[in-house]
Amino acid sequence: MKRPLLLSLMLSPLAAFAEPEAPPPVEEESTSHFELAMGFMGGDRDYRGAGFSYTGGEGGAGGGKSLIEPLERSPFDGARAFGPSWELRQVVERVRFTVGLQKPFTSFRLSDATSVTADGQQVGARSLSSWELRLGLGFEYQLGRVTPFVDLIGQIDWLTAQLTVDQQPATYRASSFAMSARGGARIQVSKLVFVAPSAEVGFTGDVRWTAQLMVGIKLPFD
Repeated sequence: MKRPLLLSLMLSPLAAFAEPEAPPPVEEESTSHFELAMGFMGGDRDYRGAGFSYTGGEGGAGGGKSLIEPLERSPFDGARAFGPSWELRQVVERVRFTVGLQKPFTSFRLSDATSVTADGQQVGARSLSSWELRLGLGFEYQLGRVTPFVDLIGQIDWLTAQLTVDQQPATYRASSFAMSARGGARIQVSKLVFVAPSAEVGFTGDVRWTAQLMVGIKLPFD
């Protein structure tokens, strides 16, 4: 009984010189994944170059079919737009491919959107909304739980404006294309869930600037 105890005491100093065990290998997190996200957007839009055309309503009978000047005033010359936003994204080796959809509703004062044309017509805007199909190409780089990213966004807009011409309703529609640059960060809340604040600045088309706050899930695929 005493020999094993004595032998262990004699060998214990040699344990300090024993080669330490190698730590388990650290698995690198995949840089390729899918993302599904939804959230909200807000920003400024300028629709003066959209090219609205009359599509229906009793207000077109009195010259409303050829309106020009009222479509260059408030809210078409710049107004705040707010609405929901959805995005589907694939990331392959840090390169981002995005398809998204936004539904902004323009916010404006009705009193500011009423004018009288040179022909004496009283024109007022009642509502202005759009659907925005967004296509993005970008790059991201992971820094722990935070992943900064930049995107080049191209979007196709389908616009609908409801006006009154001499107190008669008239509908105008247009489609346009815009491009913008977006920067932001994806912040991992858990292994799957993330939040992603971002901001973008437009350089062609109707987008002036946009801010987004998205929440989504990240699904690795390799």
